[in-house]
Amino acid sequence: MTRPTAEETPALPNRTWRAKLAPSRWVDVLLGTRPDIGAEIDGAHAPGYADRLAREIGAEHALVTARMTWTLSLQGFLFTAFALAMNVGATAASDDRLDTLLCVLPIAGLVTATLGLVGMGAAFVRINALKRIWHANSIAFEQTGPRPFSTTFGGFVGRLPPVAISLALIGCWSALLWPAAP
Repeated sequence: MTRPTAEETPALPNRTWRAKLAPSRWVDVLLGTRPDIGAEIDGAHAPGYADRLAREIGAEHALVTARMTWTLSLQGFLFTAFALAMNVGATAASDDRLDTLLCVLPIAGLVTATLGLVGMGAAFVRINALKRIWHANSIAFEQTGPRPFSTTFGGFVGRLPPVAISLALIGCWSALLWPAAP
């Protein structure tokens, strides 16, 4: 049995949109940026698109805030549990369950801090994609009001605290998991 050629096989209707996308657009599709919103926008539709971009950028900033809050809350519980386990370990005889707990808590802290950093990084990637759409249509958007994001330096400084805090947490848990040799 021979395999049919592309000309002999009809295109499936639900897959035809894939052929219209260039390979470079797959990143935009995976990130959730809609390729159609970056198209040429005329002056009549610019306020609606600008408002939509501003709302999406605001939603991503809210996600960063929520992810940072959850990360810090969970880290607080894990550090407290680790400190309590260390106090019990200092006053009681060695127990296999306690030793396991003292190993598992830093691993859990390391994993959650890393996942929080990755989640915030995903929001930052999405914000960058939305900024690129804004800059591509800045002439049409300039009459709609101020842009909904800061300058490049301001964006870097604004992203620094969640990234630095997450990296500090990863460093703390790593130091607890792999203590320095005496």
